[in-house]
Amino acid sequence: MSRSVNRNIAAILQDQGVRYGSKSAIVHGSRSLSYAELARNVRRRAAWFRRRGVGVGDGVLIVVPMSIDLYEIMIALFHIGATAIFLDAWSDRARIESARTSTSIDWFIGVGRARLLRFFSAGLRSIPNVLPYRVPRRARDEMEEAVMRNADDPALITFTTGSTGRPKGANRTHGHLLEQQQAIVEAFDPQEDDVDLATLPVFPLSNLAIGSTTVLPDIDFRNVARIDPGVIDRTIRGEGVTTAAISPAIFDRYVAWLDNEPPPSLRRVLVGGAPVSPRTAGAGLKGLPQTTLTAVYGSTEAEPVALLSFEELDASSGED
Repeated sequence: MSRSVNRNIAAILQDQGVRYGSKSAIVHGSRSLSYAELARNVRRRAAWFRRRGVGVGDGVLIVVPMSIDLYEIMIALFHIGATAIFLDAWSDRARIESARTSTSIDWFIGVGRARLLRFFSAGLRSIPNVLPYRVPRRARDEMEEAVMRNADDPALITFTTGSTGRPKGANRTHGHLLEQQQAIVEAFDPQEDDVDLATLPVFPLSNLAIGSTTVLPDIDFRNVARIDPGVIDRTIRGEGVTTAAISPAIFDRYVAWLDNEPPPSLRRVLVGGAPVSPRTAGAGLKGLPQTTLTAVYGSTEAEPVALLSFEELDASSGED
């Protein structure tokens, strides 16, 4: 009889904690978490969630900004076999309520603003259970083994932007996340020693599976027009960022701000999460001439992704 294989993505990430140990897994502002520390924190969160009653197959809505806390929460939910349902922390009441009505949700984890919305939303109040997004310091128990999951069991549900109508949920199973990881390896050739600047929420999961370091820029994603591109530049140069996954709006602001000295460490940038225009491609090729620039499409609806080089996209601007 063949032995069952645990397809839970969290089991792989626990293995990475042993393999990479003290290597930085995620850096956010002044805080840095090693692979070993991340694995331990996931085990602690998983034990605490399970003690509070979160079970296998439960749907947990997460409205938490991109941060170390977000990835600890998400992976801890995978660890116990629950389904993480992710919405950007800037989501408004209508977007959150849309998620509430489109999928089964048993638990809610949100930062202050999202928790406040519960007072004004009957839909959110109908979610039966609420968890704080930080674990009490006294919670030291650890859940050692990730729950056995199959490839077709749901792991993560994310939502489209809703730019073409009502936001749609995309069910990423454990098998899907593993296959997506393999597709990213084949398409982009990521390296263990890469330092990746991430502004697209799902990409850090791939980085963790590869063994590279994720850097989260210390910016407020709620208002792109107010983001200081100088912060992004200092982060890239200060952390020695080699790759980036970034939205077109943030990319446009950064490239427009750049002077004649692009960051020498930056070898590849993926731009996606929204339409990428020929104008963006042209500006990017001019501002980052030594960097491989690629537009990624369909990151929710048609994963892994469809790809288009900036050279091809820029050339299309002259077509009839």
